Amino acid sequence: MEIVISIRPEHLNNIRSGKKKWELRKRLPEDKILTGEIKKIWVWETSPVSKIVGYIESNKIEKGSPNELWNKHGKDFGVNKEFYNQYYQNKEYAVALKIDSWVACENANHTLAPQGYIYIKNSN
Repeated sequence: MEIVISIRPEHLNNIRSGKKKWELRKRLPEDKILTGEIKKIWVWETSPVSKIVGYIESNKIEKGSPNELWNKHGKDFGVNKEFYNQYYQNKEYAVALKIDSWVACENANHTLAPQGYIYIKNSN
């Protein structure tokens, strides 16, 4: 199983450069990622690119209060504290996906831009 998530260009540039080591989400199917059921996390780069540009490999997700995750990994989120606080404003928990590797891929066949995330069939 695979999923597609949308990421803004400025955050994706931080992933590519290695500055951003964790992808922040309000929700993800963490149980399916941790068990290995989800093999790839495809990335849809939002406007102006508006296409799949690669995928993230990960086998670690952390979920906790926004303050807890910031204190633990904030320096590796690739965003400042003000942005982070605004993103998780009024949220009980935050989800952080560890980016083990980024693989650029220009010829992906997926053409759907997700809101949050979507499941897709395996590409193999």
